[in-house]
Order: sequence, then structure tokens, then C-alpha cells
Amino acid sequence: MSGAKSTLFLLVVSATAALALPAAATARAHDPFRRTIGSYLGGSNTGVCAVQAPATVRRCTLAQSNPKVERYAGYGRYPHVRGHIVRFRLTTGRPTPDTTSVRVRFHALAGPRGPGGPVSRWFALSLEGRRRHEFAVRVPFAPGSRIAVDVEVHGDGRGEAAAPIAAAGKPVDGTYEWSPPLGPGAKPPLVIEGRSINLNAVFERDDQTPPILHYSYAKYQDFLRTRRVYVDVRSNEFVLFNPECSLLTREAQWGLVGAIPHLRPRRTHSYFCELEPPALRAGLKAARRGGNPRVFFRLVAYDRAGNVARTKAFYVYPTD
Repeated sequence: MSGAKSTLFLLVVSATAALALPAAATARAHDPFRRTIGSYLGGSNTGVCAVQAPATVRRCTLAQSNPKVERYAGYGRYPHVRGHIVRFRLTTGRPTPDTTSVRVRFHALAGPRGPGGPVSRWFALSLEGRRRHEFAVRVPFAPGSRIAVDVEVHGDGRGEAAAPIAAAGKPVDGTYEWSPPLGPGAKPPLVIEGRSINLNAVFERDDQTPPILHYSYAKYQDFLRTRRVYVDVRSNEFVLFNPECSLLTREAQWGLVGAIPHLRPRRTHSYFCELEPPALRAGLKAARRGGNPRVFFRLVAYDRAGNVARTKAFYVYPTD
């Protein structure tokens, strides 16, 4: 028997938005393959990526400084499997009078420094004051990536222009300035503007296929003597195996003890559930009364992406 007892894990990444979402957007949050990730949702009246006159254009990357920030904020955990960002949202506030246009694109920062990583196309932002923007995209998002937006601000050259997409707060997020464009291998300076980006994104994992379990077992086993019930199981991929196993009599149902092992792909594993003394006594008593004790099995396995496989229920009966 391989594998010690282990704690069951599931991939769970979620976010609590500070904005009231329409019914359709709320329904999307329940998609089992999609989760919302983000950084400090909230209102905004102050801009970032400011352009000082007489300059008229500036580009920046507004980045979450550390994926752990989201955990502290209670928005869940970042993805641990590959996937895609399929939608991102941000809220704009009031622009400065000298701002003429702002456009943004989603950016999946692949490392702790620099603007490298996949991006979406550019989207123009409305400068009509406070409103929420939502854009459909298709951007690869690997484990360890950080959410960010590239911002391009245009001004009239007479005063300060800025992108009105920040919320007042502690300087936990920074601005990676990258205008003029960076040369190969160059690292942009980190300009702390004392604001948090106002952004969240919908992550859809690529792996949406549950594992496949193959199993065999003896329908009749002498578990009232050996105190163990066996089943041989094999998976097509690496999984955490956590079956349901219980002893049934006419009077009661007893949960049986078993390890929670990891199964390596394409290797047959002999798994057993063990009858503890109370369950064993109940089974022996039921057998003497002709109560037909039997062991219920349902095999359950979780892969690294959180996909779950459940077999049909089956029963093992005691030998005569």
C-alpha cells in the first residue's frame, strides 16, 4: 500500500467584488471552470500614469506587486494550473481636464519584473466619469502570473493628463513605466504612485477533463475476518484518491477508515478500507441475525486542476 494519510485539496480561486454585478455576470461566477481573480476593487477619483505638460503621451504597466496580496484581501488564491483570462473589468473615475484619451489592454505578467508576458488587444476607455468597463479577451495565464493592465494616456499638453483607474490607498501596487519602449532585456523602473489598481479578471482553466478511473474488485470478500475490503484501481493521470466507503446493515451505516493516497498514472493501486472495532462488531452481529451486512463503495478522485471523477456505487458482500 502506498501513500500516507493526506489532506484533501481542491483548486479554489474566488473573488468578492465591491460592485453590484448584473444577473448574467453573477451567473458566470458559478461556472466550475472559471474563477474571478483581482486586486482591490473599488471606486476612483484619482488617476495613474500621469503625463506632465508639455508631454502629450505616456505608457505604463499597472501591475499587482505580489500575487499574495489577493490572499490577504480575501479574494481567494491564484490559479495553480494553466488557463486563460477570458474577461477583465475595471472602473474609471473622473479624468483630469487635460486628458484627451485613454486606452488599456490586459497584461499577464509572467515574472516578478518587467512587462514580459502575453497581452490582449487595446481597448479605449470612456472618460465620462465613474463607470465599470468589461472587456472580453483571450490571454494565456500560467501559474505564477500576475494580473496587470497596460495603459496609454494622451493629453492636450497644457496640463496633467492621467488614467482615472486607481483607488486611493496604500502604495501596494506600482506603475511600471515603459515609454519610450524598452530595449531587449531591459527592466523598467518601478514608480510608486501610492494607488491601487482597480481591476479584476475571469480566469478559465484549460484542463476541464475529469480523470478516468478503471477498477476491479472481488464481489465477495471475507472482511468480517480480515477487517479489510479491497479494490484495485488505476487512473489515467495523477490524482488524489478519496473514495467513499462504509459498512451497511439493516440498523445503521458505519463509515470505514482508509488512507487518502495519490495515484500515479497507469499504475494499479490496491486500496483497502478498514473496519474499526465498532463497525466490525455491528457487521458480525448483523451476520448472525441474517442482516446481510455489506460494504458500500464509490470511488472519487481529484486531479491537479480540481476536476473530479466519481464512479457508480458498488457493493462487496461477506463470504459464507
